[in-house]
Amino acid sequence: MVDLIDDYFRAVDQGTPIAYLLDPHNFHRLPWFRGLIALDMSMLHGTGLPLVISGVLCLTGTAVLLMKEARRATSKLGTPLMILAGMLVFLTANAAGVSVPANTPHLHATFFSTLALITAASASMHGHDWRGWAVAIVCAAAASLSLATALVLWPILVLMALHARISWQLTCFICIAASAFCVAYMTGQPVGTSLQQGLDPHGLLKAAEYFFAYLGLPWVRGSRLLGELLGVALFAASVSVVLWYGFRRTDRTQRLALGMILFSLGSGVLAAVGRRDIALEIDVPVRYAILLAPLHVGLLLLSAPTILRIWNSRPRLVTQGMLAAVALLMIQQVMVAIVAVRAAERSQQTIALYQQGERTPEMLQWIFPDLDRAAAVYAEMRRRGVFLQWVGELKDPISPETHRNTDP
Repeated sequence: MVDLIDDYFRAVDQGTPIAYLLDPHNFHRLPWFRGLIALDMSMLHGTGLPLVISGVLCLTGTAVLLMKEARRATSKLGTPLMILAGMLVFLTANAAGVSVPANTPHLHATFFSTLALITAASASMHGHDWRGWAVAIVCAAAASLSLATALVLWPILVLMALHARISWQLTCFICIAASAFCVAYMTGQPVGTSLQQGLDPHGLLKAAEYFFAYLGLPWVRGSRLLGELLGVALFAASVSVVLWYGFRRTDRTQRLALGMILFSLGSGVLAAVGRRDIALEIDVPVRYAILLAPLHVGLLLLSAPTILRIWNSRPRLVTQGMLAAVALLMIQQVMVAIVAVRAAERSQQTIALYQQGERTPEMLQWIFPDLDRAAAVYAEMRRRGVFLQWVGELKDPISPETHRNTDP
């Protein structure tokens, strides 16, 4: 957040609030996130509270939306499926992410994306529901203005419209709206460099490895191999159901599930392509885990009819399977909690060392890639009296000679 706070200071000094809200930040346009930062610093002197509250609301809203869809998928097993859907959303990684203000855009994007897909699925039941599709487009725009990853929603909305065979006029309207928004969003952004990077065979292999690690969140944070194997399994299952249902007539729940699966897969592709450090190290941030909740619940929705058929003939087997799933999720919660605690301790130690004047390569990840700029922004934050609980008393950097003289 160092550069975003610096951008806010510059916007205040130059009187350019609109540019501050809409200018791209690493290919993202973040008016909601930047607006909350501005609100926090201007009225609360930087507490992080508006970001945390909005994150909690979006995470809860996403859970409520997906739990309702799970209950709707089959009335007979609605309650247990609803509980499973809620557990898939309220993963420790997602719940813990709420406390980190920098993770807020991912929570915003997931909520608005889920809302857009649900609205589109409902509108697809009618051939001329202009109002429903207009609401879906507005939600997709809100999601894209939360995180650039949500741009994958636009082709998904078009595919949902084509698959539902709505009126050609409405389909054209959706295509035009999607094209216009994406062109406006990407105008002025250096897309070419990002697309050209990593096109060599080694770069493509690294991108694929990153993609499977992404799908293996949050397990990949505890065990790299286990997480990547899980990612491969989820990818195979997702591609299978997309191919199976993609060429068949589908109902509302199936279209919604396919849209959610494609959204998570698309977000993984964009994450793998967009990470500029991909050739150096495969280190998928745990904050991306919330973007996989639609995929997990989408697979659950598509499995609901099969689970119901087995329940009618062998209810005990289904009960045992659901208990096993709950137990597995609980184990995952504990495992991710341990990893999260260790990461938090590591982050706090790194920040403390930075404030004491230490400079290590690890700080480029935890603090900011440009430590000198971070120090300047920290000093400005202290001068303006914002985010004082984060800044602390920053000391001058310790020189290498000092390190050598003080080492035992």
